[in-house]
Formats: sequence, structure tokens, C-alpha cells
Amino acid sequence: AWYHATRHHLADAADIKNNASLRSLAHILVGKRMPRYGQIFSWLILREDTKNPYLHTFPILIPGNLCSNLRDLNIVDIDWAAKATPHHDFFTYLTFYESVLSLRLARCHFKDAKQLHKLVQSLPRLLSLSLDRVTFASESGFDTPGRNAHSHGPLEHLVEVTVSDDDNPSGNTGMHRNLLGFAVPSTSLSRLTLDVRYFVSSRELECFLVAFPALAWLQLQYDPPWSPSLRRAMPPHDHGEYEDRSRWPTYMPALRRLAITDMRSASAAWLLAWASTLWPCHSLENLSVSLSDIPSPELRETFTFLLCLSAATIKSIFWRSPITGELPRADRTRVADEGPPKISFRSAASAQG
Repeated sequence: AWYHATRHHLADAADIKNNASLRSLAHILVGKRMPRYGQIFSWLILREDTKNPYLHTFPILIPGNLCSNLRDLNIVDIDWAAKATPHHDFFTYLTFYESVLSLRLARCHFKDAKQLHKLVQSLPRLLSLSLDRVTFASESGFDTPGRNAHSHGPLEHLVEVTVSDDDNPSGNTGMHRNLLGFAVPSTSLSRLTLDVRYFVSSRELECFLVAFPALAWLQLQYDPPWSPSLRRAMPPHDHGEYEDRSRWPTYMPALRRLAITDMRSASAAWLLAWASTLWPCHSLENLSVSLSDIPSPELRETFTFLLCLSAATIKSIFWRSPITGELPRADRTRVADEGPPKISFRSAASAQG
């Protein structure tokens, strides 16, 4: 009996997997009139039960004002396009979750972008939105990536947006456009994580990113669908040789964090060089590269150039590849005193030989 009464309060995260778990928690908070227990949770994970959907009723059973310290809300595996749809009071009750600052949706399927927009808009203080493998049954919704047609409401106050897909995208550009529409250009949005495969060309990616005047953190994931060419990006050591001189000087804000993840070396080298033509990189505090193959000489040169360029401000360096493994992060004090560390790009076996 004691376990049933206390199992929801042993940690600050609640993981709900079915209707029975949801009603058990609701019984403790509401039925037993113990609302103070709801203040324990800072993280709520809701995993839809595909056989017996329940998630479309959760804010009605568990009022948001009983979870006043909840900051992170994770919703997984909902299908509101063909199966259970939200209760007609769902979005009204969701507005009482005023403490939620971060929403992560994973493997979720919606009728269209408008339905997802309504969900996001119902959280009045939302600052961070993550869309991971989110799909739509219909392409109707945003006509262009979040630039017109809708009253965006809380979307304009988002500080961080992540749009990614662990699986290989199907090439549905309409769906990708609707997902990217949730990154609304504003003076508040400063952190972006993007799946580069959503963009058909580097020009399209560039046009999307330059619309964010306050962007300071940028993470680019997966190999782009176009063929990268370092000659078309920028030689890392000589801005004067850059082909498209019309883009100089740049007035984009200085990046503080730049991350390239889950890419081949050629793509990573191109994107690092390309990014340094759009944003000043002399104030980088965090530089991160994660590769799926052996690092190329071009990538080594570009990575080293960026380290030297930001030696006065760099705080954290991350490097991972099949040949080097994961290298330890650099110490901020040592970097400031001694300059950027010397990184060996050789494997342990070759070093011993």
C-alpha cells in the first residue's frame, strides 16, 4: 500500500505509459486531495498507449495548477490524425500548465500543422520546442516557414527550437516546410538545432538562417542532400579568396556555440567553413564536431582555424570520430592561458606505431 501511494513521489520526473498510470497519479493528486505532491515534479513524460490511447485527456485529469514546478513536458508516440483526437477541452485545460518552459515531441503524428500549432500555442510560457520525427497527415498549415498567415502567439517568444529526424527523411518538402515554420524569426530565438536534410540547397539553408537576428547557438545535423564543395564555401585561412564577395561584410551576430554532428568529414568541413562566412566566429565559446567517418585534411585545417580564431573566448571543445573516439573536453583556464590545445587526429594504434 505504501508503494502505491508513494511511487510517484520518489523522483522529480513522472513517466506515464498508460491510462492506469495516469489515473493512479490523478487519484493521488485530486482524489486524495494531496495537491502538494504535484509540486515535486519538474519533468513529465507521457508515452501514448497505442492499444488504449489516453494522452488526449491528461490535462483534464491532472490540472496544470497542481504541477506548479513542472518545467519539461515530453510527449511521445501520439497519433492524432487517424486515431484518438484531443478532447474538445484539451487545449483549454493545457493553458493551465503555465510553468512548462520546454516541450519535446517525439514520434508524433498530427492531422496537420495547425493542430500542432494549437498544441504549442496552448503553453503560454513555452521557451524551448523540440520536434523529433514529427509528421503530418496533410501538408496544409503554414504557407511559408512561419513567416505569414498565422498569429504565432507564444512562438514569437521561443528561445530554442530543434527540428530533426533520426530516420532518413522521405523528401516531403511540404512537411519539412511546415515543421520549420515553428522557428519564427524574432529577437528572442537564439538557439537552433536543424536537420540539414530538410534543405534542398545551401542557398535555401542560408536564406532560412539569416532571418534570425539573435542567433547565438547553432547545431547542424546529418549530411546535406547537396554535394559540398569547399571551394564554394571559403578557404579557412583567407577571406580574400572567397568567391561571393557580395555577402561581405556580414552583419550577423557572433556565434557562441557551433556544433556539427552525425556527418561525414566532407560535409562537416564544408559546413564549418560555410558557417564562418555567415557569422563572425571570433567569439565562439563552444565548438563541437561529431563525425561518422575518418576526418579529412580539409576538416582538420578548418577546425584548427576556428580554434585559433576563438582562442580568447573558447570554453569547451568536443571532438568525436571513428578514428579518434571521443576526445576529452578542453579546460577553459588552460585554453585561455595557453591557446587552443593541440589535437591529434591519429588513431591510438597509429600513434603507438
